[in-house]
Amino acid sequence: MYLASTGLVGKDILNLDKVWQFKLLYMAAQVCADNPGIIAALRHYEALILHNIVPARTPRRWLNAAGKADLIMGINHPRIPSVVNTPNGDVALVGVALLHPKETAYISQGGAEARSEVADKLRQLPPELLNNPRRKPVVSG
Repeated sequence: MYLASTGLVGKDILNLDKVWQFKLLYMAAQVCADNPGIIAALRHYEALILHNIVPARTPRRWLNAAGKADLIMGINHPRIPSVVNTPNGDVALVGVALLHPKETAYISQGGAEARSEVADKLRQLPPELLNNPRRKPVVSG
């Protein structure tokens, strides 16, 4: 799993655990590690939502009503392959993006079609904007 963010650029690897974007990524990776069928589900649905991730100093405007973060998986960076071949088999590389509460509400109301719509809009954003805390929601409402 990876999270494209300019907030991580230039950070010393020993200090990444202090960056909120990295903490969200770590928590999302833990959820996926506990759910081995998630890659098959992602292949089927193309995008999956991870609800109520512990916020780890995520800016308040990005937190849901429960005070936690929602992420969407399957928002891959255009220059990062979705699969890397290794001697031990293929490894899937999955991009994640922070969802604005308006985006989560839109998906909750519209179901799978809304999830696909939000995912497509997020994929069209420049990678440096995707997880920028100043990004505007890709849906109105």
